[in-house]
Amino acid sequence: MQNCIICETPFPLKYLRKGVKQLCCSRSCSYKHRGEKEIICKTCKNPFRAHGLRQNQEYCSLACIQREPCQECGIIITGRAKFQGGIKKFCTRNCAAKFRSAEGRFNYVAKGFAESIKKHGLIKCDLCGQENINFLIVHHKDNNRKNNKSNNLQTLCANCHHDIHFTNSHNRQKNIESAMYIAKKNFK
Repeated sequence: MQNCIICETPFPLKYLRKGVKQLCCSRSCSYKHRGEKEIICKTCKNPFRAHGLRQNQEYCSLACIQREPCQECGIIITGRAKFQGGIKKFCTRNCAAKFRSAEGRFNYVAKGFAESIKKHGLIKCDLCGQENINFLIVHHKDNNRKNNKSNNLQTLCANCHHDIHFTNSHNRQKNIESAMYIAKKNFK
């Protein structure tokens, strides 16, 4: 019989691998002997043991590590940070499918109209106030079609949108000069 180094309880002596003697009576005493401490996981609230460099760990496993909320349902995404080479944006494949089918590649239009409703209470042109929905277009302020953040979208009527893109443009000036030349040539 040998006494445990942590709790002084006598226990039958067993030999471990390679002739190393057992020093503790139980796993819990062994964990205490190795400097391990018990920590409560932030996500699942289950206790787990961490030792050495892992004592600052907050989660019991990779599955419990919290990420950003799901873009579809808002549930905190857990598990690996990346999926198929990109950062995870959805908690499940079902949420990803719902998001893509509902919004599709034209999701910036809905976002732009939503910004107009937030600003004015209804959908109308941000510059002239045109309220006819048939003439309204969503414009990217920075002219980058891939930047679909709501602060980059602006609801405009077709006339205001055309003015923004073509007023004082080089092509517009060329077309005016060409039109003047053709008009003078045909009337002489």
